[in-house]
Amino acid sequence: MSAPELIEVEGLLAPDPRGEEAEWYAAAEQGRLGYTRCAACATAHLPLRALCPACGSTDVATAASAGRGSIYSYTVQRRRPAAGVPVPNIVALVDLDEGFRMLSRIVGRIEGPGEPAIGARVEVRFARCHETVTPVFVLSGEGA
Repeated sequence: MSAPELIEVEGLLAPDPRGEEAEWYAAAEQGRLGYTRCAACATAHLPLRALCPACGSTDVATAASAGRGSIYSYTVQRRRPAAGVPVPNIVALVDLDEGFRMLSRIVGRIEGPGEPAIGARVEVRFARCHETVTPVFVLSGEGA
């Protein structure tokens, strides 16, 4: 698989991937949003794990998400959490269609107060973050 088209996102904080996280970031470098699915109970989960948190099975496999989901919850940071992070900064819990939830930034054009809305559809994009590539989300239908 080829490298993804990367979007510009200001103020991403540098991750320090270790263990299974390194595999997840390696997938992002190739434009894949990875997660783990348990063969025993069919539970999807993130972060990647060698053991299913739902049933304890070791029969788990890494899969690639289509990168589409909906906003479960979000917060708008109006104070800088760190130098270089723009405000407002939207951090959301995103329910991916495959059945797992992840924390990420919502980037791109936001129309006004009350947006994004809980339940709004989002799509993954990938952005360079120092030495790694990381997923971020845009509202569905919005270009990079």
